[in-house]
Amino acid sequence: MKQIFIVLLLCTGAAAEALPEWFKGNTHTHTDLSDGDSGPDAVVEWYRAHGYHFVVITDHNRTADVRTLNARHGSNGGFLVIAGNEVTCRSEGKPVHLTALNVRGRLRSWSYRTRLETLRENITRIRRSGASPVICHPNDNWALNISILERVRSCRLIEIWNQHPEVNNTGGGGMPGTEALWDSLLTRGMRLYGVACDDMHHMREFSPEKANPGRGWVQVWCERLTPGEITTALERGDFYSSTGVVLRDIRYDGKTLRVSVRTGGPLRHTVEYIGANGRVLRKTHTPESEYRMNGNERYTRVRVTDSNGRRAWTQPVFPGSPDAQPYVR
Repeated sequence: MKQIFIVLLLCTGAAAEALPEWFKGNTHTHTDLSDGDSGPDAVVEWYRAHGYHFVVITDHNRTADVRTLNARHGSNGGFLVIAGNEVTCRSEGKPVHLTALNVRGRLRSWSYRTRLETLRENITRIRRSGASPVICHPNDNWALNISILERVRSCRLIEIWNQHPEVNNTGGGGMPGTEALWDSLLTRGMRLYGVACDDMHHMREFSPEKANPGRGWVQVWCERLTPGEITTALERGDFYSSTGVVLRDIRYDGKTLRVSVRTGGPLRHTVEYIGANGRVLRKTHTPESEYRMNGNERYTRVRVTDSNGRRAWTQPVFPGSPDAQPYVR
């Protein structure tokens, strides 16, 4: 009997142990509690019905009651609504916005004399509340340039692709795009992970001029679909961002970065391994590829572009860094 009991305990423990998996989610979502055109229930239901595992409701300076939304739309661990807030400020005539993920209490926005001070102070307040800050759409009205961003050291997440049609993702007129800003910050030694999101405002009309759902998201690698595990994995860099490309796997063993792309139909993919100053270290067109570090890279990340222009971005790894690295299995 004792032997049978021990076997049962071992089997039960093995069955209960969670294994990491990819969870798809949107981190920047508006409802009619602020300036969205649809109610929270309709917004949450759209994401649940379209294969997302989680959505963060981030209305401007307001936190939705996600307990009610989870009671209505949660699906036994298969879908989750996370409390968020777009901390919305203005300084020097420019917008300074941060999304707070996994909000657990009341948050206020505080505007200061300079954009830098406004950014720093609100990041500090978000962290003190127990939430995770994300720097939003830095090129919105060209508000957050490199000289400001390089002086912010307490935030790990920045939107590198925000699908709102008016935030200048690609840059222009001599101004860098958001991905180029990211590379500049990484080259300066900052550890920042890049987020793609919808910044969803519009569900009643779908057009390129609207901020519609389903255009930008993150795929987070963690064991359980909980607010804490999702936000911890994001801050750790265990995710990739996408506007349509799906990756099967990303692995880094301290020396070699490997990427596997999910393919199908007539689509073709270009895989670029990118290092300091945005320089392409290696380019390939195969779904399975790798880059072996030579020890001189400040960081290495991957951008995958499909033949219709959709992309995925992995997070940077930092060879020789004593800190924890993303994608280590």
